Amino acid sequence: MPEGVLKVSNHELLTTSELARVLRVTPETIREWAKDGRIPAMRIRPKVLRFNLLDVKRAMVVESDPEGSK
Repeated sequence: MPEGVLKVSNHELLTTSELARVLRVTPETIREWAKDGRIPAMRIRPKVLRFNLLDVKRAMVVESDPEGSK
């Protein structure tokens, strides 16, 4: 596996930074998407979020194709 690539299970809970690495965006982008409701997040403590990778992937597919493929 290339260096810097994070291998995760679809059911594993990821931190903001871990999800950012997987999706190749910044942690700030992840926080913004979660705040806007674009991706599902679990609030563990007031300033701590966790993300289920499978749920995030599903949300991103729905957002990119809201009417479904026809």
